Amino acid sequence: MSTESNIYKLLQNTSDISNLHEIETKNIEDSTYFDYSFNFSGMKFLGSQISNPLFTLNKMTVLFRYDLKKETTRAAILETLNTYNAERPLMNATLANYQGKKVTIAFSSDFICDDKAINERQIVPLINIMAPSPIDFVNYLEKKKIAIVRK
Repeated sequence: MSTESNIYKLLQNTSDISNLHEIETKNIEDSTYFDYSFNFSGMKFLGSQISNPLFTLNKMTVLFRYDLKKETTRAAILETLNTYNAERPLMNATLANYQGKKVTIAFSSDFICDDKAINERQIVPLINIMAPSPIDFVNYLEKKKIAIVRK
């Protein structure tokens, strides 16, 4: 599978995507796990595809680290993520790491689609929706009175 997969070939031929490479492909029982990464809009995206006879799950993720102006409780961050996610059904933002004033958020989107059926009309809009998510989340945090150090 790996670099021969349809999703990999589509990403390879998508403008503005760079540094596309396979991280790992492994087969476990009747499932194939394919992990890859690429750069788009100055950010590193991680992707995975899990294929088995029942379904193929595709996932794209971009991690972003925020520096808070002051320490905020984990509960406040999680509550903010919950309300953020409720307003954005295509995306899922999760707390990847939290240490003092440093917060890492994973923005991801999952979809079930056989690799052969994936096309550019699915992938390009998904990446374009995900790319502005880190700045959208900054604006959302500020609306919730959680201040971020802007660099």
